[in-house]
Amino acid sequence: MPTNTTKLNLLKMNPSTDGAKTFNIDTMLNENWDKVDAAVGKVQEDVKNINPVLPDGTLTQKGIVQLSSATDGARESVAATEKAVKAAYDRGSAGVTAASVAQAKADVLQANLTAHLAENVTDITAINNTLGLKAPLANPVFTGTPKVASNNIVHSGNISSFIPIVDTGNQAGGLFYVDGINGVDSVGRGGTLSPYKTITYCLGQLKKHLTGNVTIRIRAGVYAESFSIENFDGPYNLQLEMWYPDARLSVDLTGYITVNNCTLLSVNFYGIKFAQCIDSRSYVTNLDISSCEFYSTFLYGIIFGGGNLDVSFTNFVNKPTCMSISSAFAVLSGNNTGSGNTLVIDASGGAIITVRDTLNIGASKLFKVSGGAQVFNTPAGVIRTT
Repeated sequence: MPTNTTKLNLLKMNPSTDGAKTFNIDTMLNENWDKVDAAVGKVQEDVKNINPVLPDGTLTQKGIVQLSSATDGARESVAATEKAVKAAYDRGSAGVTAASVAQAKADVLQANLTAHLAENVTDITAINNTLGLKAPLANPVFTGTPKVASNNIVHSGNISSFIPIVDTGNQAGGLFYVDGINGVDSVGRGGTLSPYKTITYCLGQLKKHLTGNVTIRIRAGVYAESFSIENFDGPYNLQLEMWYPDARLSVDLTGYITVNNCTLLSVNFYGIKFAQCIDSRSYVTNLDISSCEFYSTFLYGIIFGGGNLDVSFTNFVNKPTCMSISSAFAVLSGNNTGSGNTLVIDASGGAIITVRDTLNIGASKLFKVSGGAQVFNTPAGVIRTT
């Protein structure tokens, strides 16, 4: 007997019991197809009416999320892929390994430090005990001889009492000797049998206040040193000369010589050769140059200002300017000679210069005068202003 399906009510035959019955195409086939077609059409309409609006997934709501393989982002709206998880895992594993290595090194360092501290406890105790024997910094009392490094300065005004090494107190008059070949620069020397080696060192051993005339005698030779005679005072003379019986002009000073801030009766140079010049622009008393020689093409022989200058029996050779004098009184006592010079005197700044003899020293021009300077030629009674 034919039966019907449960869903679409399709008619179907049972081969076991209905085999002898006639198959009706209208009822057994076409009707079934119509039912199937109608059911499929209804399903299609139902599918069209479905509108699946799904929200984005968040931390508090289920929904659609985007996949991401980034390992350096901070978004909370994407999901990590397997690749991103692996990269993060690998980095984490490397960090754990590095931390383990660092901890091992720190453990070794801690162990070594503990050992060293244990070894140094005895030394620290000894240091503390030694410091306990020292005077407090607020009121120190030294039992030895304190010293200051050469590149540091302790001002005497900060010390209530002190013993100076050099350059303070009175310098008694006397003779000091310099020998550039056989001398030695050392404290306590300076005699004929134990001369200094350099003029610079000799000057440094003199105390600044003269209580008698001081003469520095220099052995014949070439002295390639520049030095300054400065800050000496007292009503006495300081003279540099050749060491008798050495010949005049046997001492050759090739450096630059300055005379600064001296209030002596006079500073004198006798019988010495100068390759460069004597520069005395901040000197306030007398400078006497006698029986000397200025040679070479160095621009000046004498630069002088602010005091009294006397030049006599001195030779000038190949000098562009023999003497540059400003704001000073100068006397050329005579018997000065020379050759190959360009200008004898460049006078400026109100300098007053008296010439007691002719200036026949082999120069192409005698005077250059400016700034109110005047040159008096005493024998001829002439005042030169040009």
